Amino acid sequence: MSEMTKIEEIIIGNLQDCWSILYEELADGIVRTAGIEGEQALREGIRKYGIERGTKMRRRHQELGMKLNLENLFTYFDLPSDPRFKREKISLNPQQRLSYTLTCPIADQWIRDGKKALGRIYCEEFHHACFGAYAPKSQTNLAKTLTEDGDNYCCFSVYLRPGNMNEVERGEAFAEYDPQYSQPENMSYDLGTHKEGYNRLSVLIIRFIADQALKSLGDIGEESVICALRGAADHISSFLKGRADALDCACDQEFLEKNMPLSLDFERDLLWQECENEKLRDLVKKYYYEYLKQKVGL
Repeated sequence: MSEMTKIEEIIIGNLQDCWSILYEELADGIVRTAGIEGEQALREGIRKYGIERGTKMRRRHQELGMKLNLENLFTYFDLPSDPRFKREKISLNPQQRLSYTLTCPIADQWIRDGKKALGRIYCEEFHHACFGAYAPKSQTNLAKTLTEDGDNYCCFSVYLRPGNMNEVERGEAFAEYDPQYSQPENMSYDLGTHKEGYNRLSVLIIRFIADQALKSLGDIGEESVICALRGAADHISSFLKGRADALDCACDQEFLEKNMPLSLDFERDLLWQECENEKLRDLVKKYYYEYLKQKVGL
C-alpha cells in the first residue's frame, strides 16, 4: 500500500468520524435538553433523513432506467464506502439482501464516546426509513446491531417479494415482469467523492433533525438545537486537532477543509439553499460554522 493511499484512507476515516460525531452531538443536545419529547423529535428527524436519501436514490435509479430492486439499491448506493467497514455478504439479488456487518466505524465512534444508546436510536429508525422510501414494499429486519448491548455484529435481512406487489410495482422492480425491458448499456454511475458525499449527509442530518426539534419542541427546541450545534463544533474541532497532532501536522485551514465534511464558511455549502427554514439556517451559521472557526482560531 502506498503512502498516498494510507493518507487518503485516513482522510476518509476523518470525514466519516466527523459525521458520526455530528449526529451524536445533535442527538445528545436535543435529548438531554428536551427529554422524551426530544427523543421523539430525534426519531422523526432521523426517519425524514432516511426518507430523503431513499427517495433521492429511487429517483436517480429511475432516471437511469434501472429496476427498483434490492440488488440495485445496495450495489448503487449514494456514498462511496469507508474502507474500515467489514461485511460478510451472505446473498444479494433483486429480491433479498442478507449480510452481517462485522466492523462499523460509525458504531465504533459512538461506542468510544459513550453514546451507544443514541446510536441505537439511529439504527432503529434510519434503515427502515431509507430502504422503505426506495422500495415501499420492502421488508427490513435488523435482528442484531453493534449499537445493541450484547450484539457483536449487525444482521441485515431485507426482502422485496413480488407477491407483495401489484402488477405495476412488479414491473418497476423486476425485469422478468417487464417483457419490454432492456438493461441500460454502458451505464455510468458516479458516486462522487467522499468529501462531497459526507458534506451532503452532514447538511441533511442537521437539516432534518434540528428542523424537527424547532418545529415540535417550541422554545426549548431552539435551546436544544443551539446546545447541539455548539456541542458538535466543540467536539469536531477537538477531534480534528487530535488527528492533526497524531499526523504531526498543523490543524490549519487546508487540513480542516480536507478532513471535515462541512466547509469552514456557511455560504460555501450550497445545499443549505435547499433548506426553507431561515431560522435554522441562522442558528447553524452562528452556532456551528462561526463558532467552530473561533474554536480552531480562524
